[in-house]
Amino acid sequence: MNRIDFDFEGGASIIAIASMTSYSGNEWTPGYGPAKAGLVQLVKTLRQSWGGLGIRANAIAAGFTRTNLTALALDHMPQITKNAFARQGLKRIGATEDIAPAVLFLSSPAARWITGQTLNVDGGFSTGM
Repeated sequence: MNRIDFDFEGGASIIAIASMTSYSGNEWTPGYGPAKAGLVQLVKTLRQSWGGLGIRANAIAAGFTRTNLTALALDHMPQITKNAFARQGLKRIGATEDIAPAVLFLSSPAARWITGQTLNVDGGFSTGM
């Protein structure tokens, strides 16, 4: 396997967007958690398979973040927010603007020695697990 010469410092980078449900299931979305857990395992496999080519693979396990997918639940099921806040340090729902800097970091030369990892970006939710 030959290393690929990339035109940018730090090599190529794959960033998967996982979820806190990668680690623990969710009764409302029974297929979502296993799919996200698969992404966590995929980056572990790709770090080994493609690392020799200079390709890094990492994931971000996002906490409860307001998106088109979660807006309905956030707006109409206050118990979900209450349960999340009971475990979360920052006591607020995340925004896409909270996730984007982590993607930027992992895809930058500053993360050139990081591969096969999952970074929790969750306002402290995972530390309350």
